[in-house]
Amino acid sequence: MARRQEDDLKNVFGEETATLMISEAHCESMFEQVNTVDGSHMEPFTSDSLEADKKIEAMRNANSIKKNIQKLVRIFRRPEKEALLRKEFKDAIKANPE
Repeated sequence: MARRQEDDLKNVFGEETATLMISEAHCESMFEQVNTVDGSHMEPFTSDSLEADKKIEAMRNANSIKKNIQKLVRIFRRPEKEALLRKEFKDAIKANPE
């Protein structure tokens, strides 16, 4: 993620939330390389298809994604944060209604 994008996120959502969003974006960008063998299916950590050092990295990345998502869900449950999220992504919400 570009530095300008990171600064924009921090200005809009605040330091804590933006840091989590940036961390999640980083983990998601690594997912295909780290957590899959074929580029599309997540490989179990116990799989023989993953090398030993890649298993550890895959486990760390998956755990980071889980923790980031849980924290972000808690943050965006707050009414003021949910309103801010809806405001910032209103075009995406209109394009993809529930």
